[in-house]
Amino acid sequence: CAIHAGEVDGTDATLALLRDLALGRHRELLDRLVLLIVPIYNVDGHERVSPYNRPNQDGPRSGMGFRTTANGLDLNRDFLKLDAAESRALVGLVNRWRPDLHVDVHVTDGVDHDWTLTYAWAEPPQAPAEVGAWLAAHMPRVVVDTEAAGFRSGPYVDLFDPDPSKGFSSVVGGGRFSTGYFPLRGRPSVLVEMHSYKPYERRVAGVHAFLAALLAEVARDPGVLRAAVRQADARTSALGRPDAPP
Repeated sequence: CAIHAGEVDGTDATLALLRDLALGRHRELLDRLVLLIVPIYNVDGHERVSPYNRPNQDGPRSGMGFRTTANGLDLNRDFLKLDAAESRALVGLVNRWRPDLHVDVHVTDGVDHDWTLTYAWAEPPQAPAEVGAWLAAHMPRVVVDTEAAGFRSGPYVDLFDPDPSKGFSSVVGGGRFSTGYFPLRGRPSVLVEMHSYKPYERRVAGVHAFLAALLAEVARDPGVLRAAVRQADARTSALGRPDAPP
């Protein structure tokens, strides 16, 4: 969360999720899953709070953090070159734990629509076929459950022009983006983009509902996801390429 530190919906949502688990709610998830949570990835930007950093965004009321690190690096453009200490630390964490699923939570930069929560993920050929099959089979239920919790959801879109009739794109980006990088390492990676014009409290509750639905879906049969990821790993190893950069 907070790879762009003005977009902190995921920070409060994951802390609320951790609070729930500490209070004994959804404990069945911990019987079947291991969670790794980075609530504030861009710490530099998070401390640079101003109500003018993202003036069109509805909250937090005290202001938002800044997009880049103190030395001007956008951490969500750094995953191939790994210039930032934060990027190297995160990749080191991934190398040690080898998680099966990655989620990156953002807030939109201004496109207006009815949805509170939007989503995207890399599909084949950017993602391995096995990973794409798992996403296609399981993410629709996550979206249905999020909407059942009261949060309108739809695919992440970027308008070509302020006039919607001129079309839109829906992409997760290349390898320098987190949600483009991790599929290249054989992992499903889910992009969440909350609607910046919705009230902050509403957005945080929407992320919380989505993450709870996603974790519940994985927990129904973690072995299915693990098998898909291991198949992708096996093909990579067979080609003599390391699973992770040094």
